[in-house]
Amino acid sequence: GARTVRAAFDGVVQAVAVTPGAQLPAGSVAMRLAPLGALQAVVGVSPRIAAQLRVGQPARLRLVFDPRQHAGARVLQVAGALDPRSRMVDVTLQPDATLHWLPGSALQADFALQTWHGWVVPRRAVLVDPTGQAYVFQDDRGHARRVDVTLERDTATGSGISGPLDPRLPLVVLGNYELSDGMALRVQR
Repeated sequence: GARTVRAAFDGVVQAVAVTPGAQLPAGSVAMRLAPLGALQAVVGVSPRIAAQLRVGQPARLRLVFDPRQHAGARVLQVAGALDPRSRMVDVTLQPDATLHWLPGSALQADFALQTWHGWVVPRRAVLVDPTGQAYVFQDDRGHARRVDVTLERDTATGSGISGPLDPRLPLVVLGNYELSDGMALRVQR
């Protein structure tokens, strides 16, 4: 007859090894459970990223097909070799909280690799002089004020800069290539 067996812990079914109505010999595995609090995520990262990760480092996990569902996590292990199929390095993550995501869910992980403090400005606001010095112009009461900056990062949408910018002064974005320090500005609105 039918018999009910209770698991020793709350969990999620990872695999069912039998079909309905099958008779099992003693000691057979009928299903495999994963404890809810012990679920881990394994994600593949490029070798360049893997070299920057450390055990205990924070990460953020998101479900690929429902990015609104996310959770914090910590790096448990960074594999020491490439996965031969994916050509990526496997990184094992432990979620910070008990998640009710199904084992095998497609996940994406975000890692904070560097912290940087500075300004993100439109690319066209940053100029470079013949010596290689990056600079921007700010509108200082109707006059152009040159501010030498360090170009920290550059992307298609903006440039990350650091330097002694005055956050109260507007940044000149258009026509800046025609300016020199102290030149009068004409603002069009």
